[in-house]
Amino acid sequence: MKITDEEVAQRKEKEKISDYSVKNCEVLIKEYRAKEGIELYLRPAEVWDEKTCAKKSKKGKQPGDIASGYRKGDTLKGFIGLKLGPVKDYGIVLFGCSLPCDGIEYQGEIRPLPVIPDNYEIIYVPKWGYRIKLKD
Repeated sequence: MKITDEEVAQRKEKEKISDYSVKNCEVLIKEYRAKEGIELYLRPAEVWDEKTCAKKSKKGKQPGDIASGYRKGDTLKGFIGLKLGPVKDYGIVLFGCSLPCDGIEYQGEIRPLPVIPDNYEIIYVPKWGYRIKLKD
């Protein structure tokens, strides 16, 4: 199942990933506090420079069996992490208990997407995860 850049662009319109940018993560924390009564810890975002982005955008990884339609040999170029599943690289992770930190009991955490240079973009590919690539 090869994914073309055109398919990625179409999927990007359907799945906006800006909800895990650092700025919007702070809004999500307030929403969870108000609606659910849950405190979420905001994990510090990684900051990637031009060299790191270039390196990660060229690598291809096999996401494994998490994707339906996965065939041996399929790779997602620029794959950087998962949004779905029990082990998420980015997104909201809720704990089964409360963990104290700085006097506050947190029931989960938000793992924001990395901060990247303006000439790169992070795209969410449904059932695969996030990928990074140079902007067109």
